[in-house]
Amino acid sequence: MKRKLENSPKKIKIILKFYLIFILSYVILTQFEAYLVKPVSYLTYLFVNFFVKAKLINNTIYLNNITVEIIKPCTGTFLLAAFLSLTLTLSKNLKDFLFGLFLTFLSFFVNILRIALFCILANIYPNNYKMIHEAIGYLVLISLSLILVYLYLSSLNYNS
Repeated sequence: MKRKLENSPKKIKIILKFYLIFILSYVILTQFEAYLVKPVSYLTYLFVNFFVKAKLINNTIYLNNITVEIIKPCTGTFLLAAFLSLTLTLSKNLKDFLFGLFLTFLSFFVNILRIALFCILANIYPNNYKMIHEAIGYLVLISLSLILVYLYLSSLNYNS
């Protein structure tokens, strides 16, 4: 019990560092959301078009049964900020840092996958697009993000 209490200030310091870095990185990344809309739209369109015939005009994906507009919150800056913060908080060497950046990059594609899956399912079930967006979209995002976090933490060999 005494050993756990000795580690508490260190753990609190790590948590505070994470949240401070997260807030700063999120504020910085939100300044770039407008520039991310087109790449997110295009990459989502490429993925969707592989499964369903789609058309992209600006940041809007047109499908047979639904039209999906990719807007700033769809860019995934929240997720990117979270992974970047995790990386900057816990990396102890260059290898950890580079692996964390790679997973941050993958988190960008997790978001693309979430939007693409929404497009495909909403095209199949257009009357349920709200449920698909809220439930299935976030379930995919959270599940795949947790897998990435697990991979990162496993690579660090944290035993504390």
